Amino acid sequence: MMNKHLLLLFLASLVLFVGCSRKVQLGGKVTFADNGEPLTVGAIGFTDGQFIARSEIDKEGLFQLSWLGEKDGIPKGEYKIFITGANRYEEGTVDEDKDGKLDLIAFRLIHPKYEKWQTSGLSIKVDGSTKSFDIQVERPDGEKPPTKK
Repeated sequence: MMNKHLLLLFLASLVLFVGCSRKVQLGGKVTFADNGEPLTVGAIGFTDGQFIARSEIDKEGLFQLSWLGEKDGIPKGEYKIFITGANRYEEGTVDEDKDGKLDLIAFRLIHPKYEKWQTSGLSIKVDGSTKSFDIQVERPDGEKPPTKK
């Protein structure tokens, strides 16, 4: 009797594990809404409220999500999306503590609403047919795209 219960528990665990382990390979591109140019820095996160799948954004604006391992995809489900680290840095003035080093000044490249999943306004329902998800972002309020030199 005990062996039968253990066998049923094992089979139920196996079904649960196999059912949850199917992941969808999901990638895409992040571009600016005003001119279609790629966002070339930062990281993107997809969260279901408990777990986060993430990816670095490359120089072409591309990302490929990882859940547990490198580029292993994400489980099916509904996700809120956020983007972090989308900044450019410039050297500033000599810092206050007089160590002689220049401060780096960070300039946001995207609107700050995208930094939190609660405010980004970005979401997706991932199912077996979802393979690519492109995202358009806005610049900070009042910012124009940089002019090419």
